[in-house]
Amino acid sequence: MSSLVLEKSSEAVGKHEPKLLIITGLPSLFYCSDIPRSEAEKALDPVLEALPDLALETEMLLMTSRPDGEVKESEI
Repeated sequence: MSSLVLEKSSEAVGKHEPKLLIITGLPSLFYCSDIPRSEAEKALDPVLEALPDLALETEMLLMTSRPDGEVKESEI
């Protein structure tokens, strides 16, 4: 999932050169009842570290959010 998010984001940014990228529900892509929380965090961390770098490199504003109630803050 990490590779997919990063590759598709980079691809779209390179192709369309947006000034703003909004990613909603990012934690929910990694949270699943079948995956232990520690594994979900390990998978999500590289994405959270890479996205700001992508925004800085392209001088783009990045916004991430999650819909209320989708994943509890204490889960991830």
